[in-house]
Amino acid sequence: MTTVPTSTTLSLLAASLMAVLMVGCDTTIDAVQPRDEYQFSMYGVLDVGRDTQWIRVEDLRDSLPLGARDDINATVMLTDETTGTSVELNDSIFTFASARDLRQHNFWTTLPIRGMHTYRIDVIREGDVRASATTSTPDPDYDYETINVTADSFDFVTSGIPMVAGARLDIELDAREDFGCSESPFTARLDIYASVTQTGDSEFTTPVDYVSFLDQPRYRCYRRADSLVTLHFTAAGSDWPELDAYNDLAFEDVVRPDSFSNVSGGHGYVAGVVRRTYTIDVTEENARILSVE
Repeated sequence: MTTVPTSTTLSLLAASLMAVLMVGCDTTIDAVQPRDEYQFSMYGVLDVGRDTQWIRVEDLRDSLPLGARDDINATVMLTDETTGTSVELNDSIFTFASARDLRQHNFWTTLPIRGMHTYRIDVIREGDVRASATTSTPDPDYDYETINVTADSFDFVTSGIPMVAGARLDIELDAREDFGCSESPFTARLDIYASVTQTGDSEFTTPVDYVSFLDQPRYRCYRRADSLVTLHFTAAGSDWPELDAYNDLAFEDVVRPDSFSNVSGGHGYVAGVVRRTYTIDVTEENARILSVE
């Protein structure tokens, strides 16, 4: 099976991942087709191996122009459905000076998140569950290797888990004196939303083209500093939507805030994920993974 996302799908995935994997700044909601029954938005990840989990929860009926009010009058509960354990998340307010002092509620917990478990997040108001999201976490113990190395790219292969949620590629760059460049060396950080090919019953391949990124005009003054590249992969649980499910959707459906959502009673996305950082030497005939964190 090969999943080949269209440009529309990749744009949707990129926007969704930025919302899920990062704590966003903007709390305003502009739904193409708003629904009166939606009460809350919810974004975040349950990250296996991380010591603190963060879930952004906002009241969709809050029309304050500068973001959330002090108290959204809601309790957020996290339940491990695999074990039956529940915990109330702690509320906190973030204020972003760079975004016109927008405020948002980020609920957090230090409850350990386990691989291959199912979790549910409930937003409760006046004793009733007003919004809920359920997600599974992937198995953090999987095999990996790299194959098919060329001068420009390599294929990243995993066994047992598809790397479907994207990656970030870090490349160390040096200024090119022959171009008359005087800027300091820096690290180029580029998000990758590539197709994932299933090559066996439990084997998945993600192509990574690292040299072509340097052809972009903004990198004309730079060249790779050494043979090492760093990949930050995020793998989602088995309930992550199939990308090709969005290929046949009309544009007005794709841009709906609930088109890529697993929140009942609202919209947003909560994903169970495993993240890994790989340092890879790309000078070998077959690239070598030097370290995994």
